[in-house]
Order: sequence, then structure tokens, then C-alpha cells
Amino acid sequence: MKLQTLPESWRYLRRTKRRLLFTAGRSHRQPSQTQHYFSDVGFYQAAIPTYYGGIMTFAWATDNDALRHLSTEIIQARFLASGLKCRYYNPAIHTAAFALPQYLQDALASQPS
Repeated sequence: MKLQTLPESWRYLRRTKRRLLFTAGRSHRQPSQTQHYFSDVGFYQAAIPTYYGGIMTFAWATDNDALRHLSTEIIQARFLASGLKCRYYNPAIHTAAFALPQYLQDALASQPS
């Protein structure tokens, strides 16, 4: 089995997008290299203690632009309706998980589109 490079995998996801609302994965490319595959591409980061440097950046992508604008209240209503009980997750954590530190906001703002 041949491993796909990131552009090949994003092209594959683009072809199969009717089955996908949202995709996310470790970010290997600059924003300008991913934005032509989906209408809305963003980034988030997480602390990964076993990763060199401790912080890993991930990319997410969708053609459903409304997903970026889901309010915490909508996520809260969906979460309550699910009946799930979690020790860590809650809708406020979900919303905050996509907030970027200023240095990443500045870096993304300086990228050519």
C-alpha cells in the first residue's frame, strides 16, 4: 500500500467529501498549500508531552462553513441531548480548543492567501 502525501490525501478527501462533514489531522503544510482543497481551513494546537517541543499543530478542513460558527450554546444543546456524561469534555472546552495563541494568529495573518 502506497502512503499518500498530504496533497494526495486532501484531494482524496475532497473527492469523498459527501461522506465527510469535517476532517482534521496533523498539519504538515502551510495554510496557502491547503486552502484550495476546502472552502474553510483552520488550525488548532494541543500539548503533546511526547512530541519534541510539546506543542503540535493540527489542521482541520470542511466545505461546511457553518461549522466554524457554531456557538457554545448550540454545542451545549447538542451535548445535553446526547446524554453523554464526561469527566473532562464540555462545550466550553470544545469552543476554547480552537482558540489560537497570539503568535499563531500573527503567523497565519502574515501568510499569503
